[in-house]
Order: sequence, then C-alpha cells, then structure tokens
Amino acid sequence: MNEPSPRVLAMLPGIMPSTLMNVVKPMMALQKRGLIHFRVSLENYPSHANINWSNIVVFCRNTEPRYRHNLDSILGKNIPFIYDIDDNLFEVPADTVDGRYYRAPQRLELLEQYLKTASLVRVYSDPLLEAIREYNKHIHLVDPPIEWETLGLIPEKTTWKPVKIVYATSRREDRLASIFSDALSHLLREYAQDVEMCFWGFKPQEFIDFPNVRFRKFSSNYDKFLHQFSSVGFDIGLAPLTDDRFHQSKTNNKFREYAACCIAGIYSDVEVYSNCIQDRVTGLLVPNKPEAWYSALKTLIENVDLRQKISQAARVQVETRYSSRQFQDEWMRMIKSVLDPSKNQPGVVQAKTPGPKVQTVPKANQTSSKGWLEKSKRGIRSAGNLQTFISNIYLHLSNFWWLIKLNIFKQA
Repeated sequence: MNEPSPRVLAMLPGIMPSTLMNVVKPMMALQKRGLIHFRVSLENYPSHANINWSNIVVFCRNTEPRYRHNLDSILGKNIPFIYDIDDNLFEVPADTVDGRYYRAPQRLELLEQYLKTASLVRVYSDPLLEAIREYNKHIHLVDPPIEWETLGLIPEKTTWKPVKIVYATSRREDRLASIFSDALSHLLREYAQDVEMCFWGFKPQEFIDFPNVRFRKFSSNYDKFLHQFSSVGFDIGLAPLTDDRFHQSKTNNKFREYAACCIAGIYSDVEVYSNCIQDRVTGLLVPNKPEAWYSALKTLIENVDLRQKISQAARVQVETRYSSRQFQDEWMRMIKSVLDPSKNQPGVVQAKTPGPKVQTVPKANQTSSKGWLEKSKRGIRSAGNLQTFISNIYLHLSNFWWLIKLNIFKQA
C-alpha cells in the first residue's frame, strides 16, 4: 500500500522573493507532481485548521515576536518543522532600516528559538552554515535554483552599439553601487555614444542627469521581473559586494541571473563569487577599487569576443548546476527525512521533540480580521501619514490575493 503524501504547510512572514522562490514555487511543483499536499498560510493570518491539517511545517525568515504563538502551537502539537534562511539575519548592517528591524533583541531571540527547535535548517552558503551551527546540528546546505521556465526570449547577441550595462537590486538602501559608481561615471562620459546603463530597482541620484542612463522600477513579482530582465538583451552585468560577515553569507544570485540571461558579469572578488566563477572564463573578478572596476568595464566594452565567450560559458555552468527540478527533489528528500529519519541515508536527520514553550501573544492578534485591522492602525500610529496607511492596506490586500491564488487556484 502506498504511503499517504506529506501534508506540508508553509507559514510565511509574507510573499517576497525569498519565500516565493525558495519555498512556494518548489512546493507547488512537488504538489503538481503528486508528491505532497501543500498549503500556504501567512503568519499574521494564522489558520489553526491548517496547522491541525499539516504533519510538517516550513518557516522562512520568520522573526516577528507578535506571531510567535504560531511556533508555540506547532511545538505544542509536536509537529516537526524546517526553517529556511538565505541571509545572516544576525549580521544585517545595524545602520540600515532592515538592520534596525532584524537586529532588535526580541527578534534575534525569536530567531534563535526557531533555529534551536527546528528539525532541520536549510541554508544557502557555507558562511551562513557556520554561523548557525551553534544553534542546530541538523543543517543542510543547498544550491538555490533558476526558474528557467520564467525566462523570456533572450535576444541574440550582436556587435551593435550601444553596449547595454545593467545593475539590478531589490534593496531599498543600496550602498553597494558606490563600489563601481566612480568608474561607471567615467566610462559613461568616455563612451557617451556607445554605452547605455540601466539601474533596475534602484535610482542613484548621482546618475539622474546622464543622458545614457535608464531606470527601471523594482517589481515584487519575481517571475515578471526575470521574464522582462532576460528579454532586454543586456551585454554586461555589475555585481558589487563587500567582504563583511553579512555579505559573505549571501548567495550568488547575481551570477545565476546574469548567466541564465547570457549576460557577461563583473563581480567583486569575494568568496561568494570566487567560489563559483573562473576569472575571464565565466565572469570577471575584480577587487573593490575604482581603477579595477574601470579596467574591467573597459575590457568588456571593447572586447566583444571575450564578452560573448563569458556569457556562453556562464550559461552552460548554471544550466548544469542550478536546476529547479534538482531543487524540488532536494526539498522532497528533506521532508521525507524529517518525517521518517530511518529512511534518510546516508546520515539520519532526527526530528526534534518540542522545546520549551514560548510566550504567546493575546488572542486578539490571532484572528485574520483583527490582525489586519490592528496592523493597519499601527501603521498610522507609527508613521502618522496617509501614505503609509495606504501602503499597509495595499500590502494586506496583496497578501490576501496571494493566499487565494496559492490555496484555491493553485497558482504561484
């Protein structure tokens, strides 16, 4: 007799690129393949029926103390869970908006609670694995995927001018662009008729008056972004990164995106990229010095053959290593190993017994409608302006729509 398929509940802080790409899309694919039953719940709209239905739960980047009653409920019911994390949230720069949020003591305490009581923790880089090792011995390092089916039609590369350069980011406060900004400013003047620069998702003030600079708005719909991004036909992609503890734990997302879209990339010579890129074969690795970035940019602008060889070799590499099917299969193996450790060979992953109970929040915040109203009111009190209130309303409506799509229409 066939064993029943696992009932997987994703309890997420919101629908964002990390939760969508790392959890929702692979789970939807596994459900479509008939391997699991899958439901999505957002932590601020908890469903006790969904919790009772599930026999394994997935969290991803959850740290909000107001919703720790979800963790308490799952531990109390002895339901095993997997915690998926793709950033070192202990090391987010403290002088940024995200840093002030994630490094608040109560959020760090809850993050530790998730990590300590998880049956399994999934990470995406060696430095992050080492940072989390003290909290849990059951940690799995995985390669993130590229959603190949979302790519648009990639234009054929030509030797025509202008050479199209791109820098894409989803960060609200992007400081990394300063690594290449001096070099880029010089190149944009030097090659005013031959080079076009695009900032996608970010609008640095110092480049607003350049006639050969374009700006594209950030899109929270990652599939839509990747489809549009791949269809433009960019020639050169920029990927700056600093060598600190937070950025060392990042994934090589820029390399995967640029390579999949046949874009020759210039990357900071840090471990995140040097571990996967061969210099002048699958990308250019450069130190974080203006003269080095200037030289690398000039090289790829002038050398069409090198540009095309790099883009082709990088594409082959990511096609081989970053398969969405492999990513799904790895998720399935982990789910099975947590639910039945005896079948996990080699290496047994033991499901944890419930840890100490965590403090619950008042029940007034545990219902969908009251939680929605409470969060909207808090937006007005904290910011005191209509724009923030409207933004909160939009966020909640968007989340409700995502829940309908994922749980009713079964569409990601």
